[in-house]
This record gives sequence, structure tokens and C-alpha cells, in this order.
Amino acid sequence: MYFLSFLFFTFCLLFNFISFAQDIILEPVIVTPSCLSNFGELRPKDVITLEEIKSLPPYSLPELLQYFPSVDIRRRGVLGMQADLSIRGSNFEENLVLLDGTPFYNPQTGHHTMDLPLTIFDIERIEVLRGNSSSLYGQGGLGGVVNFVIKKPEEKRFIYQTYYGEYKFLSQGFSFEYPGKEFSSKFSYEYKKSSGYKPETDFIQRNFFTNLGNERFDFIFSFLDKDFGADSFYSNLFPQEEEHIQTQFGSFRLKENENTFSLYYHRHWDKFLLDRTRPGWNENTHTSYVYGGQFLREADLEDIDIIWGLDFSYDKITSTKLNKHRRNRSAFFIEWGKIFRERYIFNLGLRNDYYSDWGGEFSPVLNLGYLINPNLKLRSSLGRALRIPSYTELYYKDPGNIGNPNLLPEYAFSWEIGLDKKMGENFLDFTFFERKTRNTIDWIRENSQEPWRAENIGEIFFKGIELNYKFSPKEKNYFFLKSFGYTYLESERKEEVFLSKYVLDHLQHQFILNFCNLLPFGFIQIWNLSYKERVKESGYFILGTCVTKKISNIDIFLSGTNLTNTNYREIGGVDMPGRWIIFGFRFSF
Repeated sequence: MYFLSFLFFTFCLLFNFISFAQDIILEPVIVTPSCLSNFGELRPKDVITLEEIKSLPPYSLPELLQYFPSVDIRRRGVLGMQADLSIRGSNFEENLVLLDGTPFYNPQTGHHTMDLPLTIFDIERIEVLRGNSSSLYGQGGLGGVVNFVIKKPEEKRFIYQTYYGEYKFLSQGFSFEYPGKEFSSKFSYEYKKSSGYKPETDFIQRNFFTNLGNERFDFIFSFLDKDFGADSFYSNLFPQEEEHIQTQFGSFRLKENENTFSLYYHRHWDKFLLDRTRPGWNENTHTSYVYGGQFLREADLEDIDIIWGLDFSYDKITSTKLNKHRRNRSAFFIEWGKIFRERYIFNLGLRNDYYSDWGGEFSPVLNLGYLINPNLKLRSSLGRALRIPSYTELYYKDPGNIGNPNLLPEYAFSWEIGLDKKMGENFLDFTFFERKTRNTIDWIRENSQEPWRAENIGEIFFKGIELNYKFSPKEKNYFFLKSFGYTYLESERKEEVFLSKYVLDHLQHQFILNFCNLLPFGFIQIWNLSYKERVKESGYFILGTCVTKKISNIDIFLSGTNLTNTNYREIGGVDMPGRWIIFGFRFSF
């Protein structure tokens, strides 16, 4: 019935051309739901800007994603040590991450997707595109895309920040920006350490980032190094686990008129110890490499915008547990869009990928929009997405987990319909969506005595609603609302007698409320209240706050997370910390 409703809506958009007296002009948007800037507003998206990032606790990039109602960040530990990304109920393997528009993925496992080699100084904004995205960026975008947009130097500036907290927490970092005449440059460094909020949760982390470029070319190189205690991260039987991770990322982009050519490189090294008190016993080491590139060409045929391109990638892994493997991919994609009578919007994307292990795969998407008036828009989308198995799902084997080299790619067919309403500086959006996943990959077992096995478990059906509101009052009172968001999600599957490790363990309700309190003497307090309830689990509230004060070129802040000392877990048997107070300052010149 829902699919028939979508077809009826599509029919009305394409054939019911009625003249209207008032002209409507589409403004280009900054987000990346489409390679064509005029058509990005046809997909639901969320953005955290630089100004909003400055007002939030500067902990880690993965934890900033907790402010998006459609995103579920499932952390093992804190401050970005290990986090799984989920959008619209997808698991950690079913989403895409971009660094300034360049794919950033780990072929070993999606558990490493959020090992981001970026500092808090490097981000201009964070964009979240909700819904399938394989037609734009290739495999993996079943739930959505997160794009970390890099901040470009605008003025000569040096920034230093440091903060201290409970559990012997210390973080220091600096950034230097120089907008030169021939090219601009940026260098950043960040260091974090803590003794941990409980035994075996200590960590130390270092990030380095550099960016050189101008309007014609852009070069990025970044590095992440972190060591941390991993208490019960992957097994409750071994609370003294330890992990060491190094990530390197590099990209080069060259733009000549309508043509853009880019190359990228990603290396990830991971050493895991099942028991840190017994070095060499059950020690796994993995090194994965990803090489890729893209050619993109824009064209304008009268009143039709077209963009097409070629895409390729090659990845390999060398592992003590997974052995040696490699594979490659090549793709062609095209996207075009047209606006009819300044009110009807049509956008179509087609992509065909060829995988060395699975052959050709087709990923189309159709986006439609209808501008009811200058401030009210109806939009819809229909598409197909896919993802290929990770090396861990294919080849991992130990007494508790058995991979499957015969796994097939999984596919998702999704559609959605939504409404966007602009009210002055305020913005409201509502979306209803459905997604049917076939050949779903999950780790399953029939009882707790058996090992987990990677299998294609058949079809799973997801449907949900999203409601988001952003408030920007002209006159800011003593206490005012900044934003709220709510996401509801439910899933259905054919009854099978097995236990699911990941796929069926999603958030059913998530509510996020942000509000601001203007205090005396120029102090500003930001509050964040969230409610999370997983399928077949009890819900819980988390309250956090951050107080900031600007004195000349110095910003000071005091923040607290989990102020109510709520006992909760986001994944597995990993208990999250209680109340945690952090104080710090930042100055620039």
C-alpha cells in the first residue's frame, strides 16, 4: 500500500503541471545528498555547523554525532576510542563515511569506520544524509552517509586548547592556519589520555592533520595513533582486552573547469590482545589498504544539469587471523536533474559497479520534489543500495565466531516521503521511510552454546518516522529552545529460530532536545537531553551540559556528561561512565 502511494505521488509530480503566479527560486545548498547542488534539498539531511560545534563539549568527532536524532552512535568506551555508526537502524557495516567528500571505509570491519584521523580543529561542519546513497558513493550506503567537511583557512590564525577532567583526563591541541596568495595551509595536532573510568578503560590518542590547497587543487594527509584498554569490548569472558590502532589517510583533488580528478589512500593497522597481561597470547594483527580515484565531469544542456563520472578502488588485507586477500571495483555513474515550471523538481541518479568477486551491481535512485510555496516543500525518494561483505565476515574464525566465504552482497530497496517547512529562521522537517533489506548479513546462532556464524539471513523490513525542528529566535530570551528531534523505527522479519548479534538490536525510540540558557556576565549554557530505547530493552535518559564564556580571544568552558549518573550500556556488556566533569580553555590569535 505504501509503495502504491509513492507511485501515485510520483505520477502527480510528473504529469500534474499547473501554472502558479508566484515564482520560486531554489537556493544551492551546502550539503552532499546530490552531486548537483540545486537538487540536494530533495533528500533529508542534518547539519552541525562550525558555530554549533564551538558551543558543544569538544570531546571527539564520533560523540558529536550523538546530536543527530537519526544517528545511533554505539560506543565501547568514550572520547572516540571505539564507536559503531548506525543510521535509520542500519548496522555498523551499512553506512558510508566521507572525509571532505572522499570515501573513508575499512574493508576489514565496520567497527573501524569511526577511527577518524581528524582533530576537532579541522571541521567546518558535519553533514548527515539520511537514506540510501549507493548511487552517489558506491557500496555501503544503506542507512545513510556522514560527511566531515574540512575547514579551509580564511585568515592567519593560531589556536591552542587544553582541558582537564576526572579520571586523570588530559587533552591538548593546536592548529595553525595560513591563507597564502598561491595556496593555503593548515596544520593541526591533538593529544588525549586518561586512566579510564573503570579498570582496563585507559587510553592515549594522538592525531595529526595537514591540508594544502587553493581553488584549483587540494591535498590532505592525516594520521591517527591510539592505544586503549578494551574491557569486554568483544567478549565478556576477557575483561583485560587491549587494542592498538594506527590510521593514515591521504587525498589529492584537482579541478580544471568542469572536470574534477581525485585520488585517495587509506591504511589501517590494528593489533588486538585478548588478554593484555599475557602478551603474544591470542594476539591478532591486521593491516588493510584502500586505494581509489574518481573522475567527475559537469555539463549543462540548456535547462538540464548533468554530472557523470568514473570511479575505481582497490583494497587488500594482510592479517594473522584473516590471511591475505584483495579485490577491486570499477564504476560508472551519471546524475541529472531538471526543474519544471519553477515548482516541480526531478532528479535521477544511475550507477553501475563491477566487483572482482561478485560481478556487476546496479544502484539507481529517483528523487522528486514539489514546491507548494516558497517555504513549504514536498519531497520523495526511491532507490536501491547494496553493500559487499567485509573481510571479517568472510574469513574470520575463532572458537566463538566463524566467518563465511560464501556470503553474498546484501541489497536494500527503500522509499520515503517527507515535508520541509521554513518559518523565518526556523526549520521543520518530517519524513516517513521504509527499507527492505535482502540477503541481510548478520552473525547468528541457535543457542548460547554455539559460536556466532556469519550468514545471509534473508529479508528484514524497516519502517520509521523522523521529526526534526531547528529554532533560531530573533530575540534570545533568558531560556530558549535550540532544537529537538524524534526518530521512531520498527523492524520485521520472518520468524526464525536464531539469535541475532547485530541486525535486530537497533533503537526504536530516540528523542533529543537541545536548549540554551543565557546566564549573567556573558556566560552561555547549552543543555542536551536525550532519551533512547532499544528493541526489547528499557529506555533511559541522559542529561549533559556545557557552560562557556568568551573573554577577548579566550574561550573557557565547563562541561558535564551523564549528570544524573544513569546506568546504561550502548552495546554488549560495556558499561558506560557515570557523571564526568571536564574543564578547559581555548585561545586564538
